[in-house]
Amino acid sequence: MNISEDEFFMELRQSGVEHLGQVRLALIKLDGQLSLYYFDDRDVRPGLSVLPPEHRPAFTRVPDTGLYACTRCGLSLHIVGGESPPCPRCKNALWSAALATRRAQ
Repeated sequence: MNISEDEFFMELRQSGVEHLGQVRLALIKLDGQLSLYYFDDRDVRPGLSVLPPEHRPAFTRVPDTGLYACTRCGLSLHIVGGESPPCPRCKNALWSAALATRRAQ
């Protein structure tokens, strides 16, 4: 199925997902429906926000030291403020603050 990142993130938001670190596995079924398998609260990890890009500030040079997620592949890393490292997984240079909130139930 051809589904854009924006459409996929919209489906995640409609299912109550705030960031990728809450989702263990997501499958798109043949009928276009999404099957989601969540991490238990104790296993939630930091992840990229699923908000639209205009509501998810992104930086090439991170402003403050903290956890950031790659905006392309979602890898989360601790980055020192003022640095602008490429993502070691996909070489992307755009980062957004990683979220670690538990899923609202």
